[in-house]
Amino acid sequence: MTKINKEKLIDGYINEMKNRGYSKMTVRNVHYLLKDFMAHYKLPDKDNISDYLFNADVSKNTKITRSYILLGFAKYIKRKTGTDFDIGAPRLKKSKKLPVYLTKSELGKLLDTSRKNIRDFTILAFFIQTGLRIDELINLHTKNVDLQDKTIKVHGKGDKERIIPLSQDLVKILKTYLNGRTEGYLFMSQKGNPFSPSAIQKMVKRYAQEAHLKKRVSPHKLRHTFATLALEAGVNPFTLKELLGHSSLNTTLIYTHITPEISRDAVKRVAEITKDVFEKK
Repeated sequence: MTKINKEKLIDGYINEMKNRGYSKMTVRNVHYLLKDFMAHYKLPDKDNISDYLFNADVSKNTKITRSYILLGFAKYIKRKTGTDFDIGAPRLKKSKKLPVYLTKSELGKLLDTSRKNIRDFTILAFFIQTGLRIDELINLHTKNVDLQDKTIKVHGKGDKERIIPLSQDLVKILKTYLNGRTEGYLFMSQKGNPFSPSAIQKMVKRYAQEAHLKKRVSPHKLRHTFATLALEAGVNPFTLKELLGHSSLNTTLIYTHITPEISRDAVKRVAEITKDVFEKK
């Protein structure tokens, strides 16, 4: 299969997605995935998909999503070209384990390693203080940011729009980073192009390694860290659900979990309420 044929197949599949009404963000992310996969493999057969997912530094749930996308593309290729190959999808079960989150000390080390690059420092600060998904971050435009009102307008899954408040610290960082710029994507490469998800993942991983963090750090783990810190700060799960852009509270409760700090605070509060019960009458 030639490179030109690969490109035509990808373009054809993407056009079908557009015609079916998929959101711009979904189409763009699928396009990135297919281009990356087909740059390394001739066909999305079972063995190649398994190899690709095995080497991907993403969560198991993300691997499952990618396997479905690649399987759909494989069926499209067979339908359009008549090429015969095994398209059995690799069996991956969704992980029930809670994602790893970073402590405040680890966050400090991560940020310190990136201070030499204001763009990268701002990206990390954004993940930590807003809990954005990686796809949401790379699709932000400067017009989505209101520094006066201290808010950002985010287009999440299913093109659902939500407004997220910005802290004073993050506003200050953004003003330094933008330096008056009011056009284009909020975060761009040195060539002025928007980032791909893999580029952001590699960037986060690189700074985590430079900070000598023992945990495997990813944008997804920074999102989970945001949820954990919000819960520790006493943020209501219903409020957190809106900030994270979840359609179901059950999804939010999977992100959040009981930390030692929350447990101690709960016991302390119950002790205060029941204090009179233990007093001798």
